[in-house]
Amino acid sequence: MQCGTNTATAAFAATASVWLGKPVIACNVACYWYTLRQLGLTDRVPGFGDLLERC
Repeated sequence: MQCGTNTATAAFAATASVWLGKPVIACNVACYWYTLRQLGLTDRVPGFGDLLERC
């Protein structure tokens, strides 16, 4: 678990997902994804993990 948003872990989390074979989601990415969806935006952002690439 990554706590706090003062850490640049978005790209690392995506890489860690590949290494571990399990979803790893940085809290910054989750907040960004949630904000986009609340605004009605369904943009996909490659390179920052499954949440932004697929959901």
